[in-house]
Amino acid sequence: AERAEKPLSGISTHALRLLMQHEWPGNVRELENTIARAVLLETTEVLQAESLPSLLSSASGADGRPAPAILPLEETERRALAQALRASANNVARAAEALGVNRATMYRKLKRYDLR
Repeated sequence: AERAEKPLSGISTHALRLLMQHEWPGNVRELENTIARAVLLETTEVLQAESLPSLLSSASGADGRPAPAILPLEETERRALAQALRASANNVARAAEALGVNRATMYRKLKRYDLR
């Protein structure tokens, strides 16, 4: 907010809850960029959930928990690759086998999503 010269005094409980519930599969930069974008969009003195990307502020389900958001296919693939690497202790050959792709494809996708 200071960099954008916006007079924000805080963040709403709902917005904070949404940020904390998200897995942030990318890295800290993804979180920073999301907050920076929300700050620029905010029109009040408190960062509201409505200023966050719709991926985070999806409608709540009947039990009060956020309904699962539909992720873009690219993000779903990136998460699957990252999870396969974690499950295989970063063994690319085992991760590729678990995903049903060959190693060359796995290396290409890892490079594409900067997961190496």
